[in-house]
Amino acid sequence: MKGTSIKPLLLWSLGILLVGCSRAGRGWEGPTKIAFEETTEAAGIGYEGLSWGLAWGDGNGDGAPDLWSSNHGSHPTLYMNLRNGTFLPVRRPYLQPTPGDSHGVSWADFNGDGTEDLIELTGAQRGVGTGKNHFYVNENNALVDRAEELGLDYPLGRGRMPLWLDWNLDGKLDVLLTNASREEAPNAVFLQNNGKFNRSDTPFGILHSEFAQLTALGGEDRLHVVVHGHKYPQVVYDLSTSPPTDVTDALALPLSYAGDVAFADFDGDGHTDYFVAQGRLGCELRLIDDHFMRAKIVVRHDVRGLTFRCDGPIEIRTRPTYVDWWPVSTVSVGEACIVPETNPFTVNAEEARGRWSESMVEGKEKGLFVLHDPDTGLWSVRMHGGVDEGSIEVRSDAVISEASRIGFHPYSPPRDVLACWRDGKYVDVGQSAGIGNTNSLSVVAGDFDNDMDIDLYVMVSFATEQHPNLFYENRGDGVFRSIVDGGAGGTLAGTSDSCAIADYDGDGFLDIAIGNGREISADGGPLQLFRNRGCDNHWLRLDLRGVRSNPEAIGARVTVKTGGVRQKRVVGAVMHRGAQNERTLHFGLGSHEKADRIHILWPSGKETVMQGVAGDRSLTITE
Repeated sequence: MKGTSIKPLLLWSLGILLVGCSRAGRGWEGPTKIAFEETTEAAGIGYEGLSWGLAWGDGNGDGAPDLWSSNHGSHPTLYMNLRNGTFLPVRRPYLQPTPGDSHGVSWADFNGDGTEDLIELTGAQRGVGTGKNHFYVNENNALVDRAEELGLDYPLGRGRMPLWLDWNLDGKLDVLLTNASREEAPNAVFLQNNGKFNRSDTPFGILHSEFAQLTALGGEDRLHVVVHGHKYPQVVYDLSTSPPTDVTDALALPLSYAGDVAFADFDGDGHTDYFVAQGRLGCELRLIDDHFMRAKIVVRHDVRGLTFRCDGPIEIRTRPTYVDWWPVSTVSVGEACIVPETNPFTVNAEEARGRWSESMVEGKEKGLFVLHDPDTGLWSVRMHGGVDEGSIEVRSDAVISEASRIGFHPYSPPRDVLACWRDGKYVDVGQSAGIGNTNSLSVVAGDFDNDMDIDLYVMVSFATEQHPNLFYENRGDGVFRSIVDGGAGGTLAGTSDSCAIADYDGDGFLDIAIGNGREISADGGPLQLFRNRGCDNHWLRLDLRGVRSNPEAIGARVTVKTGGVRQKRVVGAVMHRGAQNERTLHFGLGSHEKADRIHILWPSGKETVMQGVAGDRSLTITE
């Protein structure tokens, strides 16, 4: 890794557990073949700040993946792939964007003209205002916003992530818009008819969700859409019927919290499994060094904060700073209730002199109280509010010590979930498969070493400090070893947000783009690009084009058999929280120079079979 991409080692063990597996793996032979290098600067990628949405797609129809970055709160950027390992950043007037509350994005050729279009969802001022989505239609190599004209603006929706799919099986692409809670604009399916979109008359029945995904679950491998909720999954629909059938209870997936999810056949048994990243950015207090302390505070109609000792003046900064969640007008310093003029502000012990009393919050909707107790010599900073969050940073030339929490407990990350299909049901086998408790916030699955099994890349962060991102390398049967030195550890700055994979340089190995600006209560981090250095394994990449089916062939199931190993993919299963992977299907072939057999089940029901297909190339297959 280069420069700022190195992050401190995790403070807990990421040991390998090789017990409890039901199938013999191909095993690991020597050192890992997963090796990446950061190419952000060399590739022409340059952004630092809040992130949210990343999406790989082909914006100009040249067959090379371009990268869209939403740049939350700023202008989005389209990085056009120049097909030489570098990108050209494009903003206005090509895109005609306006800065705003940009969230999730997704590319798709919705109208079958051979070029991909892009929908970008926006928030709505935390549910009290409006914010129109953007739908950039590709017209003569210019992306023109047609959201309002085509019926996808949904201005009251607190947009989170879109999902392209054929909801009513008519061969046209529809789109599911997931939204944060708002009674007037819940999650909704917009059906395409004559090139325009209308909200389905059938209620989707979901008020709040962060994202939805396509996959093929269970023993019959039918196509499903799985919708995120506070308990994951919130609902699962079988898309083989029209209208789709709610099969949530029938599948009985293990319930858990989900920050992000990756679907794949991890153990090689021909059935889809899934990995759930359970990391959170909750209340946390961390003494970064002797002169700097950071706390993330979430209040729920209560008072929470921190105490510490410091024998000199202190500087306090509250975040977020770009919205007035904690303006200086809400700050009260000492018994004199001094209101600072700026953020950050400096205060000494005499100015902050005072003892805490619950009466201080009476009659106040929200407030931040800074006190120095003359009896104990301790400082305290307390937040009071309804349902709010914020970050407190304390700096001093004097030593800061004895830091402790008020009203919240230390955060302990849960172990992530690996649910595999066992005897007709899904079972969490994560502990026996080597999955740890890393506080992973984003995850993506792919064959990063082209050895014919699916590995994982997880982004790891806490609210007050970044940690190294890591790989889980699959040995072939769904048992993993952690790789913390794979070259894509990520930056020290910001907070891990989302990751998206594509083969941007066309060498047959999956590369990774990551955003590091998730936490609005902290500084945003850089957008980073990591190139897969590759190895001697072979590969095959497939692009499908529908004729009777929808233009992108979304929902097609593809099986590739090579040397006795069967790999399965679903076209369009590229979405996860905050990101879209490249839609091209990627298959590692290991030491084999060709795929023995390819079977395609198109959404229309048509089947295609190909034998002895040479590898190390990309193929376009038309229905």
